[in-house]
Amino acid sequence: MRTRWVCLTLVTVVALAVLAGSGSAGPAGATLRIYIPGDAFSLDPAVASDFPTAISAYITHLRLVRVDKDGKIQPMGARSWTVTGGGLVYVFELDPRARFHNGRPVTAEDWKWTFDRLARPETRSGGAPAILGGVVGFDAVRRGETDGISGVRVLGPARLQIVL
Repeated sequence: MRTRWVCLTLVTVVALAVLAGSGSAGPAGATLRIYIPGDAFSLDPAVASDFPTAISAYITHLRLVRVDKDGKIQPMGARSWTVTGGGLVYVFELDPRARFHNGRPVTAEDWKWTFDRLARPETRSGGAPAILGGVVGFDAVRRGETDGISGVRVLGPARLQIVL
């Protein structure tokens, strides 16, 4: 039952994001208002297991890529990427414009930390297997055998490799 709820939530979030992205950008300084039924449990995307938390986290957090209104993958936190190794090795070149709220640039180390945290059993992320299940080393982290996903590597301050 929980798996169905997580899948339904993820499908709904993706559908809403695609619909939300279909309009033109509003004027700078405009206010975005979205009706969300109920309060978010948390704004931490790692533990998003209910609709209000999932949609709030999806709207407010940076992702490496996004899906446009036509269903095509577009850059977001990554400005570009290459795929090699028969479709199993992804190297992301991060967008230098991506910043935290305090102005600090988002680095490959930050992405690595985020993915490792998401995989760790103590985080209790119900969505981690769906997001990272195909990444090399995910299962070892999930079992508590290691702290870091071996298939997620920092290649430089603005280069991140993910191996499936």
